[in-house]
Amino acid sequence: MSWAQKRQLSFLGGVILLLVIILAVFAWRLNPAPSCTDYTQNQDEVGVDCGGVCPNLCLSEVTSLNILWARPFEVLPEIYDAVAYVENINLGSGIKDIFYSFKFYDDENILIAERNGKTFIAPDERLAVFENGIDVGKRIPKRAFFEFVQEPKWVKINSINKQGIKVYIKNEKLETQPLPRLTATFFNDSVYDIDNIDFTAVLYDQNDNAFAVSSTNINRMLKTSSQEITFTWPRALTATSSRIEILPRVNPFNIK
Repeated sequence: MSWAQKRQLSFLGGVILLLVIILAVFAWRLNPAPSCTDYTQNQDEVGVDCGGVCPNLCLSEVTSLNILWARPFEVLPEIYDAVAYVENINLGSGIKDIFYSFKFYDDENILIAERNGKTFIAPDERLAVFENGIDVGKRIPKRAFFEFVQEPKWVKINSINKQGIKVYIKNEKLETQPLPRLTATFFNDSVYDIDNIDFTAVLYDQNDNAFAVSSTNINRMLKTSSQEITFTWPRALTATSSRIEILPRVNPFNIK
């Protein structure tokens, strides 16, 4: 074989190899490996990109969130807070973020104020979704309507994270003079430092109806530590408190 023939053969072999590579890449793009973001029910998925090996759960695998009640609370004339009391009974799953809407209606069922927001849902959690300082003008809200305005995306929670979050509240003390003030001690017995903890305090009357709410926040809480938290109100309470509930909100998706 002459040198020219060898060169032609080498060139032809290179062209064939390049074509094989191009065809292989094209075939791979047409038939990519199964994943949890390919909009196809494959692998051992329960639904499309959910369940099985995928971190997202299908709606059929979880129990829907339960909105127990939603109410407006007068803070000052024309200014109201809103609270929705929500329950998630799913032990091993939560929602990283979900948008919601509060709407206030007067006694003629006219919409007088609206507030939108976003929150997370932790596993096995009873939570108070709290919005403060809603201006209603001269109208008086008679009821609050609360809803989640998007389909939730349920995510499996790492069991180690969930087991490692150990928080509780003790030593609640409510004083009413000169203005209402509630103090309590928050304990972080977790193996984690926790950032941005929101607290909502709900006061109930003798008929177990919520009549006052307040909120506070701790920016950072070191592991195995405690700290006093304080809730205040700008004027006298309208009823006598028979029960106090303080709901801390710890985001498990931010704990590492």
